[in-house]
This record gives sequence, C-alpha cells and structure tokens, in this order.
Amino acid sequence: MKWAHLPEPGGIYAQNPELLDHFQIIFSAQAKEDARRDAEKKNKKDEAGTLGSRKPRGNVRRRR
Repeated sequence: MKWAHLPEPGGIYAQNPELLDHFQIIFSAQAKEDARRDAEKKNKKDEAGTLGSRKPRGNVRRRR
C-alpha cells in the first residue's frame, strides 16, 4: 500500500494498538445503543401517533 504522507510523531501511528481496539469496541457499543434507543423512540412515537391529532377526552358533553 502506498502512503501519500509520512507518519507524524505522536499521531495515530504512535498509539497503543490495544488501546485503539478498546476504543473501537466502546464506540461500536455506543453506536448500537444509540441506534436501539432511536428505534425505540421511533416505535413509541408511531404507537402514540395511531390516535392521530385527536385524543380521547372521556365523557365530556358539549354545551349548546
């Protein structure tokens, strides 16, 4: 593989590979949790939207 630049000292190349692997695991778990939370929020919103804009008010009589 050809590189367009040389590695800089202190850059990503100088990091501990195990630490980078741990970060990858942590960030992928956070991404999965965020996706699960967004899907759950969407499902809850869809369930609430089944009534439309009208909400049941119970036994309320109209005055004339």
